[in-house]
Amino acid sequence: MKYLISLFLITALFSSCTKSAGVGGKSTVKGMVTAIYVNKDSFDTVEISGLPDTRVYIVYGDGSTQDDDTRTSPDGSFKFEYLNPGDYKLYTYSESLIMASEVTEVSVQITVDKKQEDVIVPTLTIVKYVK
Repeated sequence: MKYLISLFLITALFSSCTKSAGVGGKSTVKGMVTAIYVNKDSFDTVEISGLPDTRVYIVYGDGSTQDDDTRTSPDGSFKFEYLNPGDYKLYTYSESLIMASEVTEVSVQITVDKKQEDVIVPTLTIVKYVK
């Protein structure tokens, strides 16, 4: 009987150490937000460049709301540090291609597989209308 109780306690101890997606790990997720600047009247592309000071959000696991956010640096790059292995959704907002007054979500799903990994996210490209 003591053997069974000991086995149960050891199993419970190891299963409680399993970490889910979120902060507390050693992995980093890095990416870039790029803007396509479009002339509001002619719809011609004016410029394509990294977008500074733009908010990027992250959702841990299969959550439905943001868990954290960061702002892009002057060149449009961003990173989230200290993440556990798991699934993540990263997103930002873009002006709509159909109506400049509306916004749409631009997102990417990623997986961190290892405990100490640098994951490079595909570029999040948004539209910005200019005169």
